[in-house]
Amino acid sequence: MAEHNVRVLSGFHEAPATAEKAHWSFFADFANSNLEPDAFAIKLRSIPNVLDVRVKPGSDGFIVDSMHYPVLVGEDRALVVRAEMLTALIGRVHSLFGKGGASAAVVLHQIGEASGGSSFQYMRSKLGEDFIKKHLDQTLRLYSAQGWGIFSVNSADSDQKRWTIQVRECFECLNLKNSSKTPVCHFVRGIISGLFSQLFGQKMDCVETKCPAKGDDSCLFEVKLFKS
Repeated sequence: MAEHNVRVLSGFHEAPATAEKAHWSFFADFANSNLEPDAFAIKLRSIPNVLDVRVKPGSDGFIVDSMHYPVLVGEDRALVVRAEMLTALIGRVHSLFGKGGASAAVVLHQIGEASGGSSFQYMRSKLGEDFIKKHLDQTLRLYSAQGWGIFSVNSADSDQKRWTIQVRECFECLNLKNSSKTPVCHFVRGIISGLFSQLFGQKMDCVETKCPAKGDDSCLFEVKLFKS
């Protein structure tokens, strides 16, 4: 690359310890190179142990990854969605049922609860139920890794089945600071209650007590056994 002035812009590699093959993918700038991408690929193929090289040029400087489909999280198909798309969807629910109304809150909570239950099934299949209970704080960081917000367990009382979960930079209220007198993160509240209900096999209630929408620094959710 240095010899032919090929500048790597970004990329990733996958080389599991137990695998016989590794993959290296990268975006590269050939603007000042003395080779075209196809000619450079031939050079790469001549390196010992290189099994295959695939090249896809951009168009007028516009580069899109069209080689790595589908997008995966582990072995499962995933979607990459801009946060604004989700907040627009949530905003439409509010507009249909009345912004700040109970109906919108119930609908968003129910959708979030189903999502949280589904998330738990995935986590359990990969980590096991005992691991999740023992490392709940670490497990919740899976949501952080996917961009939902910075999740952490502030307090936990497993005997009384009471927890407080802090979420900083929660996507649901990111653009709603100081816009409401009450918390607004009903979807995320549903995710948390759905996950905890599945984890402990009992209906759990989740109440948001702090939210940037009403002027707080972060979101705070209190989880406890549901009482009808």
